Amino acid sequence: MLVNMSDSNRARPEYHWISSLSSRKIEDRCAIALVMKESFTYYGLGDIMNEQLDELDRQIVRYLLNAPRATYAEVARATGVSETTVRRRMDALIKARVITPAVIPDVRQLGYRAMALVGINVDLNHIYQVVEHIRDLPEVTSLHMTMGRYDLFATIAAPDLDSLMSVLIHKIAPLPGVRDTESFVSTRAVKILRDWRLPAGEPSLAE
Repeated sequence: MLVNMSDSNRARPEYHWISSLSSRKIEDRCAIALVMKESFTYYGLGDIMNEQLDELDRQIVRYLLNAPRATYAEVARATGVSETTVRRRMDALIKARVITPAVIPDVRQLGYRAMALVGINVDLNHIYQVVEHIRDLPEVTSLHMTMGRYDLFATIAAPDLDSLMSVLIHKIAPLPGVRDTESFVSTRAVKILRDWRLPAGEPSLAE
């Protein structure tokens, strides 16, 4: 998505599309569930990990993705370091928003059986306002700024198709700057973020 770079002096906030629980205190449990950070800026894709992570950080994340309710002591035994080290590393990972303590529901089991991926084209001089409005809609479970055919891609969960259409017609289409939308109704979610596992080693670019 092309963006007017004349706004280069504008602050560059990051959008985090996953609602998280407070990380003030999680007792002796590291997390209810751990979600890798999805970070986007107005000016393009942001770095997913802003800080340099070492192999111990990655080991901790890998373990918690498989056992999100593990105690600090269990993670320490699995990684071969002290519980104090695990606690300190976990606190740093949460503070840096590399991981986020969160509850990730199965929305279909909660009664939201109409799921759709919605591509949205927007006049770029309205992109910030549209993003902020759609992000706050309770029916929207994820929102991405994208490059390609659409400027935005949203995932919407609704009780039924009529409710889904109502969101599109009454909450998204009338927004100033929205040009058009295209919806793709999901019949089954085969893999979602909670099913993802951190691959071994560090990320590397394809040659």
